[in-house]
This record gives sequence, C-alpha cells and structure tokens, in this order.
Amino acid sequence: MVGALTLFVLLSGIAGQGALVAPQEPTKPLLLRYATFDPVRERPLIPMPLSSTPTSQLGIIQFKDKPREAQLRELQGRGVQLWRYLPTHAYVATLPKGAAGVSGLPFVRWVGPYEPAYKIDPVLIDLMNRRILGTQRYNIQVLERGSQMKAVVAARVRQMGGVVHRAIPDGFLLEATLSPDQLLAVARMDEVFWIDLWSAPEVDMDIAREIGGANFIENVEGFTGAGVRGEVMDTNVRSTHVDFQDPPLLFHGPRSGSSSHGTSTTGIVFGSGVGNSQGRGMLPDAQGIFADLDSASNRYQHTRELLQAPYFAVFQTNSWGDARTTQYTNKSFEMDDIIFENDILICQSQSNAGNQDSRPQAWAKNVVSVGGVYHRNTLTKSDDAWNFGASIGPAADGRIKPDLTHFYDSIFTTSSSSDTSYTTGFGGTSGATPIVAGHFGLFFQMWHKGVLGNFAPGHTVFDSRPHFTTAKAVLINTADSYPFSGTTHDLTRTHQGWGMPELRNLHNWRNNLFVVNEDVALAVDETAEYRLYVANGQPSLRVTMVYADPAGTTSSSLHRINDLDLKVIAPDGTVYWGNNGLLVGNWSTPGGSPNGVDTVENVFVQNPAPGTWTVQVYAREINQDQHLETQEMDADFALVVSGVTADAWPSSLTVHQGSQTGGQVEDLERSDDGYVTVEARRPMTVAEPSVDVELGSFTQVPSVGTVRLRVESMVTVSGNVEQSIEMFDFVANQWVEMYRGNAPSDDDATTVTVSTSASRFVGSSGEVRCRVKFFDRGVTVANWSARIDQVRWTVMP
Repeated sequence: MVGALTLFVLLSGIAGQGALVAPQEPTKPLLLRYATFDPVRERPLIPMPLSSTPTSQLGIIQFKDKPREAQLRELQGRGVQLWRYLPTHAYVATLPKGAAGVSGLPFVRWVGPYEPAYKIDPVLIDLMNRRILGTQRYNIQVLERGSQMKAVVAARVRQMGGVVHRAIPDGFLLEATLSPDQLLAVARMDEVFWIDLWSAPEVDMDIAREIGGANFIENVEGFTGAGVRGEVMDTNVRSTHVDFQDPPLLFHGPRSGSSSHGTSTTGIVFGSGVGNSQGRGMLPDAQGIFADLDSASNRYQHTRELLQAPYFAVFQTNSWGDARTTQYTNKSFEMDDIIFENDILICQSQSNAGNQDSRPQAWAKNVVSVGGVYHRNTLTKSDDAWNFGASIGPAADGRIKPDLTHFYDSIFTTSSSSDTSYTTGFGGTSGATPIVAGHFGLFFQMWHKGVLGNFAPGHTVFDSRPHFTTAKAVLINTADSYPFSGTTHDLTRTHQGWGMPELRNLHNWRNNLFVVNEDVALAVDETAEYRLYVANGQPSLRVTMVYADPAGTTSSSLHRINDLDLKVIAPDGTVYWGNNGLLVGNWSTPGGSPNGVDTVENVFVQNPAPGTWTVQVYAREINQDQHLETQEMDADFALVVSGVTADAWPSSLTVHQGSQTGGQVEDLERSDDGYVTVEARRPMTVAEPSVDVELGSFTQVPSVGTVRLRVESMVTVSGNVEQSIEMFDFVANQWVEMYRGNAPSDDDATTVTVSTSASRFVGSSGEVRCRVKFFDRGVTVANWSARIDQVRWTVMP
C-alpha cells in the first residue's frame, strides 16, 4: 500500500528549508491536488514509494510574496530552471547541484522537493492503495515543450518494459502503458511533471436560427456566413449530402468510420437547407471544413494548419472529448496550451452526464465550453430547463463553467441515412456546441464588416479576425441569461454559464459598445483604467473581461496562472468586483473582493446611474509571461463594455482639395472597405495637399477627459505620399496637426489620443472636427486617389 490517507507533520522551522514562520504572518498554502499545506507550518507525510530520491533535483521554490520578474531572473542566473507556477507564490523548478543557497535568498520563503506523490492523479494513488490498479495507458506530461525531454522519458519507459504509444514532437504529452511499479518509476523521473489516465475519444450526443438572432442578422445585414471559414472535428461526415454541395466541404486530413454523428453536427453549422429549409444551418454560405478526430494524431500541428492555406479557419467546434472527469487533466492542459499558442476560438461540448462529470477539454480555461438546456422544441424560453441533462460546472477549482449554453434536444439537422435525409431528434451538448460555434461565425462576419464600430484590418474574415479572447468576451457580454435565483436553481449560473448567444443584443447595442482587443499589456501591479459615460435611461451596463492564460498546473488545485482582476466603480464610488454576486443571480452585487479564480470576469449592473463609470483591469499576479510580443513579463486582455456612450462617426464631409469619385459620408461609419474615394489634384504650392477632406460629428459625452480619433485610410499608389491628420481646437479656433507620416498603400488605421486638455477639441455643443490630408510633395502622380474607410471619435470623461 502507498498510503490510505494523508498525514501531516507540524513544523517549528527547519534549517535551510525556510525561516521559522512568524505568528502574525498569513498562511501561504501550496495548492496541490495531493494535499493543501503551508510548508513552513506543516507538510504531508509521503509514503516511501511516492517519495523522491536523494538524487532528485526537481523541487518547489516558494516566494515570500508574489514573484517579481527581477527575482525570477536572479534565480535563473543561479542556474535554476523554472518550469511551472504553483499557487501560492511558488514554482516547480530544477535546482542544479550547488544551488543550496537559493533557500537563503531574501525573497525565498521555502525550498523543498517536488515529490512523486505530487505528480500522480490522486485517483490513481487511491486505486494503488486499494490494490486494484492494473496495467493502464497513461498521459504523461513532461516539463519541457518539444521532443527532446519526451524522448528521454520514452527511452526509459521502453527500457523498463513499458509501451510508448505516442510522443508527438509538439506540446508536452506522451502516451504509455505502464504497470503500477512502472508508474511509480516514471513518477520518480525528474523530467516528469504529471501523470493521469488516457482514454479514447468519445462523442456527445429551424428554431435555433431564430432564437439566437441568426435570422435577424440575415434580415437586417444579409449575413449568412459568407467569407467565414470554420472546422467541425468529429467522426466522419456524409460528404455527398445535398446540404454540403454549395460550397462543398473542405477536408482536413483523411476520414473513415461512422458518419452518423459528424453529419449532424456539420449540418447544424454549415447545412445549406437545400433538401429541407428547416435544416438550414447557422452559416449556410460559409466554407465548412471537416476533420476526422481520429486522424488528428498531433493536434498542435492540426491546429496550426487551420491558420494556414487552404483552411484559414476562424473557429473549430468539437462535440466529443476524452473520458469524462471532474478534474483539470493533461488533456485540459493540452487544450489550454493549443489555444494559447494559436490564438484561435475553439468550442467544446461540456458533455451529457447531468452532473459535473465533463469532457476534460471543457475544463480548459481558454476554450468556450458549451452546456445545454431542454427547449422542448418551442421558441419561447419560459419552458426551458436544464433538468439534469447536460454536464455542468463549476470546475474543480471553482471556475464558472460552462461558458455558454444552447439547445439540448429536438434539433432538426442533416442525418447520414441518405443524401437527402434529416433528423428531428439530434441533441445533447453535441447539438448545443455547433449552434454556439455558428453564432461565433456570424460574429466574425459582423466584425469583418465593422458592424461593431471596430477596426477590421485585412480584406478577408480571417485576416481581420479579433483575438479569440475578444470574440469570447463579446458573445458572453451580449448573451441572454435565463432568470434564476440562488445556486440550487435549475438554471443557476454553473448550469447555463453566461447564457445563450444573442445576436440581436449584439446588433442593437453596437453603437453603445467599447471594446479593447488585447491592445494593452500590464506588468504586475499595473492597472488599465477606462472612464466611460453612461447616459440616462440605460437599462444595463455590462462589462466583460477575458484573458488568455498559459496552460494550468495540473498537480495544483488552482488552475489559473496569472491573475487579472476586473473592478468597476459607479459615479457615486460604489465598487463592483468581477463575478461578485453572479453565481446567485443575473446582476452584480456591490462590494465583495477580487476574483482570484476565473479568467472570465463580468460586472452586470441593472439600471445604472447616469454619469462617469470607471472600469479597471488590475494585474494582481503575473507568474508567467503571456504577452509574448514584448520581452517584459506581462499580460494583455480583452474588454467589452456595453451600455456606454463613447463613439461618434462623421455626419458631415467636405472635400477641400481633390475630386470625390466614390462613397458618401455614411460609408465612414464602418470598417468594411466601403470607401470615400477622393482623386488627387495638383495643389497650387508644394506645401499644400493634393487631397484634403474635412469631417465633422457630434459627441453625446458631456464632459471630456480623453479624445481618441481613429482614421482608417490608404492611397492607391505606394511611395512618395504623406498623410496628415488634424483636429480642430475650438478654444484657439485653429487646426492642429496631430500626426504626419507615410500614407499606407493598403487599409491601415492611425490613432491619435489626447489626454491632456482634450476638451479644447470638443465644441460647446459637442462638435468634433478633423481633416485628413495627403501630400505628394508637389508632384502629383497621375490617377492616384486617397481612400478613407472609417473614422471614429471616442470621447471619454
């Protein structure tokens, strides 16, 4: 037996292992799955078979406070290799010989071994203890990304008689079959971080378009998914079905086996409805991509390929997963890592257990986990219920899951019986997940067309797509949540997530949105602050913050790595913390404390007071670099605020120089390649522009603290053309040049931000004016034009 229960030894201080804890010092527990303990106060008694050997160099370094970048660099300078963050304030690290002085550093609280017991799923330890664990196949997580460390472990596994099944060059996982003794031997390897059971993949088994707003968006905007490309990964598909012929499906890898499940999930997203209009999918004009889940042996490579020709996908949907669990496993870790590495939106079914048993991929932080509600084949939501159908949250560490929800029953979609067959009874989260994915597809089309007032660079849906965090935040922010009260309600938060995607909300609120698309990166203890105006009579203020997080520490009981906090302050000083009160109802409760668990945080305020609201994102902990574009250790985020008045777009247009050959002032509202085009004309002097366009509008924000002007433009020639942006100073009664630089030869946006004395650029009636000029230094090239796609003023109090 390896130990029937965990015993602890109380400590009064051990030399070289951390100073004697002062009575007044708050506890700093290590949150391990094996046990939770403060190592300077007590430590678990580890059975000998699960204890490390004297030669092991893999240990835990706990800091006295939250780690700082300079401290991490000092450790690395001493030859310490830091591998994984471990709450609270600790890292799993390799300590080379001669690094004993680490424990004496002023910022180090404790140093100790990372025991083999900490590396093994406690379920397996329990089975070993009961002597019922036989030879099994496992997922083994090594410390280092890539093939080198996996090759070392694989060679030792083969040497001891184990069987290695898969060790792809990407990621951290390999698969091997081991006896209990071999399992213990692998856990003692310094290259190994975590071990849990392997499983084979398993699947999860006309009103949907109406209830979530797909028909509405088609009617008002004409959007049906044109230009959108997304992938269904499932168990084969009947490619000859009439609903998959225009456009035909694009296949990503070989496929074989039963096409029953995959034909239905594919039809929900991409079915054209040719054979039966009731079976029309969410994105009938999109390019559907299909992948057989059994052919994607290297999911890292498969996902990278989605971002390349010929696929260029903006989402993937999965109505399958590994064996159900309540824990954050190696497969959860892998899904988080894949999304973090590739910045792609992936939807994942929660599963159909009627309790917290869920697909391990659904417990990933970065994925969009989808639950389900019985809708009883009616358009009204008043008869909808969870009713012990779909799998639910919360996650083992308390995170809110699922993220979104949709129909669990009676879904009309394509079937595999024939080329013209349909079913009326598809369901489970297998049906809910592709419905939600279809809503994301329509969102990506809306974003590409600049419907939300956003800048959409590039000329395809793929090229202009936002970060996955922004897409996730937008659909959560505008979702329709079922009314509920309390944590035991049938449709409580951890049953329905943040509700059902609602594109009507998104479209109707489009002019009252403020969006941050990972534009700001924060170091530890830094804050991003946004002051936003809420007009009188707004029914709600909704604030959503989502951040991408590195893959979680599987041996820990807390799985977020970094910690960004959302804080919203009302005009009267009332404070709302992210997610406070939202486990028991749909409206936030004032006060509370920062959320240290979720990577999705919301503040929803009903009937908000008019005036200036302050939204803050605070970097409480940065334990691993997330914003890889810079050398600093920092993290970025997506932020979506609905219910605010911020943006204005041109209502007047005057061409002072040049000849207007296309477009009207109305075309400047959206970033959609709908240009105002002005042909250049030779100026009177070399100092004057060849194109000069004046634009004006009015802001509804009564007090001015910051003015931001974004101009999206281009010229039809590359080379010797400069662009100038001027803003009108109403106090000095003159134009002020705010920017001058090379004019882009393809769509690009230039943003000017004024935070000091910004009120001078807003007239007493709220008027704002700008001029966009183009200079070719007095030698006008024949037949070139300037094109202005979108102009937006954002005014903040």
